[in-house]
Amino acid sequence: MLFDHPQRSQHFCKPTVAQYIKLEPNADGSLPRIMGGADDAADAFWLPLHEAVKHQDQFFDDHFQIVTAFTGI
Repeated sequence: MLFDHPQRSQHFCKPTVAQYIKLEPNADGSLPRIMGGADDAADAFWLPLHEAVKHQDQFFDDHFQIVTAFTGI
């Protein structure tokens, strides 16, 4: 899905293409391991959707709206 509203970022106008990927849990019910790189992705973590709603003001620019577009929360 393309997110390209001219005011989607406070910093600059940058279109983003995002994809929704459904992941299956591991055999033991745990979530797949996150393997972030050396940049800010190294701090990546799983966040339950009910927690995302509680902390939507902490998402960068329109990233919570992107999550909402895919999940309907």
